[in-house]
Amino acid sequence: LQVAVKGPAHRYIFHHKGEQLFGGPVDDYYPSNSDVKIDAPSTTHEGGRRGPQFANAVVERIWYTSAGRGIRVSEDTPLFFSQNETTLVLTAKNALPYPTDKADVVSKIDLCLKDDIKQAWLCFNEGHKKPSPPDVAVRKPTLSTWVYYEREISQDIILDFANQMKDNNLDVGILGIDDGWETCYGSQIVNTTKFPDMKKLIDQLHEMNLTVTFWVHPFINVECEAHERLSDHLVRYDNGTIVDTVWWNGKGALINFLNESTTEFYTERLRKLQEDYGVDGFKFDAGEISYVYDLNQHFKIDVPNMYTKKYVEMAAKFGPIGEVRVGAGTFDQPIRQRLQDTNSSWSIEEHGLKAVIPAMLQLTVLGYGATIPDMVGGNAYTQDVDKELLIRWSELTTFMPNMQFSYPPWKFDEEAVKIIRQNIDVHYKYSSYMMDLFFSNEPTPVVAPLWWIDPTEPEALTRNDGTWTGRGGDGVRGGGVGDRAGWTSWYGTTRWRCTCTSLTMIENIFYYSRHVSIIDFLMLINDDSKVIMGMPVPKPERASPLSTLIFPDFELPASVKCRWSRKPKYQK
Repeated sequence: LQVAVKGPAHRYIFHHKGEQLFGGPVDDYYPSNSDVKIDAPSTTHEGGRRGPQFANAVVERIWYTSAGRGIRVSEDTPLFFSQNETTLVLTAKNALPYPTDKADVVSKIDLCLKDDIKQAWLCFNEGHKKPSPPDVAVRKPTLSTWVYYEREISQDIILDFANQMKDNNLDVGILGIDDGWETCYGSQIVNTTKFPDMKKLIDQLHEMNLTVTFWVHPFINVECEAHERLSDHLVRYDNGTIVDTVWWNGKGALINFLNESTTEFYTERLRKLQEDYGVDGFKFDAGEISYVYDLNQHFKIDVPNMYTKKYVEMAAKFGPIGEVRVGAGTFDQPIRQRLQDTNSSWSIEEHGLKAVIPAMLQLTVLGYGATIPDMVGGNAYTQDVDKELLIRWSELTTFMPNMQFSYPPWKFDEEAVKIIRQNIDVHYKYSSYMMDLFFSNEPTPVVAPLWWIDPTEPEALTRNDGTWTGRGGDGVRGGGVGDRAGWTSWYGTTRWRCTCTSLTMIENIFYYSRHVSIIDFLMLINDDSKVIMGMPVPKPERASPLSTLIFPDFELPASVKCRWSRKPKYQK
């Protein structure tokens, strides 16, 4: 069903009291009724967590309710939205940052009315093909230079970084050369003082069986000679002056991806880097329209999100080895979508570890098929990465489509290296489930909410600490995070419960949540309940354990006495 309105400003009000709301911008709160927004424009914004009047770097105009309503607003509707625990209000009005000089307001909304959230999601996503990333982008981790070295990188430093990774037997697939390789921001010319022979370096990394990517962005800084030399390719105000914006690396102009010839020029520059140095792909940063100041005051653009969309479409030409952090109408592009930079914290409020699963679920709800949970341990912007946080974060991402490291575990001790090496090995072993889904024609998401199993179960609809991967009851798995540390991973469709402890198992895997009197452990078991892998953790002195060991044919500790019983799905 499609509703179209032309006339004065108007709004659509959807009441969802007693239901759950999903969709809209990708934020840290899930479901979306807990992510309060107040008359926020549906445009991409850097740092959208600043308040309820902003969206975020990824914003789609799609919402669902748990009772089965699907709501999709056209990209050319001048949309503002408000959402809370009871109501979703979609307002169409010719107000900034949209054009204000139009006589009428035009809106178009598609509605799909089904029996539950899963059916509504399939209504909008049936036939949608997921990106098909190469094995190296899923089965093996990425090692980035960003968090540990920041901008202080060089040819020797990167080669040493790779060698240390190999010396510690960490089986990494992609090495990302992040910020610091250009002569100046936006030149896309290799700094030969820091990298006297970039081609030789990349050849050496290839000999180590590493795929190599460059960090790129849409800015050219004012102090860079390219700012003048490439001025014809920069975003300009209506009066012809260049739009210089402030970003985290200074002041600079934006490449004008709204111009087709400029997009071709930028694309060819990246192709030339591949040709000259052998780099395999790119990490595309930024791309939010909020970097263009005075939208529709001094810079006219009918659909503000079109800048973000054109940027992502350009990036997608380089395939799913690459990654972007922005999105608007781009969930169908063949490129991997990563979360905005996370912080080295445990909490949702600080965009730390606990924010990873809610944000990943939001991406799935919006239709993004290949997602990346950002750096293990966070980005260390305001807090340092500590050993326990790094380990717990690695456990969380073990059962996600990508593990992305930067802070090296060998900077702590051998125990940290050993645990993370084990997690990498486990990830590789079970990533075949994910690869099967990526290359399947069915719409089943790779990182699915728990309601994918049972879309009518109230607990499954609200859980923001677990994910699901698989085809219903056929060898599926997911991951989740505990109250401070630890995680769960679920396979299959039948829940088992150990009646004497808080041990929960779902068909092929079970998780024993932390208990003050008994050790922590995680085990994978097969269909006849034989333990095939165990991860016991000795009772810690601190609130969270650190040691994780994997043993084949691991036996339950003597202190754990269980009577196993099969129970219906999600029965408490």
